[in-house]
Amino acid sequence: MGTRMSVSTTKFKVEGVGPFPLDMLRYDQCWPKAQDDVHEMGTNTAHPKRTVTLLTHTRVTEKRWASFGWTVTSKETF
Repeated sequence: MGTRMSVSTTKFKVEGVGPFPLDMLRYDQCWPKAQDDVHEMGTNTAHPKRTVTLLTHTRVTEKRWASFGWTVTSKETF
């Protein structure tokens, strides 16, 4: 019987203005935590600043997020 590897999940928040960088979902292999986050990712660009909570099983590339004008404001791995 093989050993089971545990996979950690990272919950992180990004904050920004303007269009959400959808390509970052692929790049960081992440997905929105809840339906409210999907809404914030959409065309909701009228708000001055938006926060989106995401989940991933891989790394979070903070500098790449910053290159799109979005800041990683928190990270929690569990």
